[in-house]
Amino acid sequence: AITSSNLTLTAGTLSGTNVLVGTLTLSGGTLTGNMTVSNNSVLNIAAGGANVFFQAMILTNNGTVTWTNTPLYTGIGTHIYNYGLWNAQSDNNFAGNYGGNPGTVFDNFGIFRKSGNTGTTTLDGVTTLNNFGTVNVQSGFLSVTSLNSTGGTFSGNGVVQMVSGTATLNGVIT
Repeated sequence: AITSSNLTLTAGTLSGTNVLVGTLTLSGGTLTGNMTVSNNSVLNIAAGGANVFFQAMILTNNGTVTWTNTPLYTGIGTHIYNYGLWNAQSDNNFAGNYGGNPGTVFDNFGIFRKSGNTGTTTLDGVTTLNNFGTVNVQSGFLSVTSLNSTGGTFSGNGVVQMVSGTATLNGVIT
């Protein structure tokens, strides 16, 4: 377990099987392996000029992931299970095939929120968003290429934009 009220990774690689209890800020570097963000815990993805990578990563979020001010490079089989809140607070690119195939799968059982800026947050063409929870676009655009929603909901004053690809929707759109 990683227990910290204010741990920051600025470079290097954090690997293995980890459980986050507290707060971890990624301002650069790579996560690989398995990480669980516990209830009431926070993973901040906020690089200040450095790149952040999830490579061959299985991330299970039961708390809050706050993504700001940086592209997020994922790939080589990265799989995200969001049961808590994933809060995209800026207009950035989620690059789901960085470093090789297969691309990234993002299973949302909680809340995927786009809450910052009025531009576009992009889940690129090799990122599949499976929505079983709530996609809440409060401002701007959430641009996706591969979207499956079974029983999930969409809400907010922003726009979910299909760039190309396919969408399967079975749920509530507000």
